[in-house]
Amino acid sequence: MTMLTHPIRTCVGCRSRKEQQLLTRYVPNGVGQPVASRTSSGRGAWICNESATCIAAATKTRAFDRAWKTQSSTRQALAIKISTTRQLTRAAQP
Repeated sequence: MTMLTHPIRTCVGCRSRKEQQLLTRYVPNGVGQPVASRTSSGRGAWICNESATCIAAATKTRAFDRAWKTQSSTRQALAIKISTTRQLTRAAQP
């Protein structure tokens, strides 16, 4: 029998598989704004922690749209909001 250590998730930007603790999950809130949350309900998109490259790649390839099964007309605004959310999340952590 194989022992599992941590859940494995795939980054929507670089498509690498990593342990869940090394990624951040983003879900759209009621108005379609991305929110960093591991516990929110709904479809989520996982991104490598502190990786602007992965955010840019996911935005360029519309990976968030595919993960959330939506169509975003403002992809650049999405990337800016995710970057801002990430900065606020880091600032709030001790």
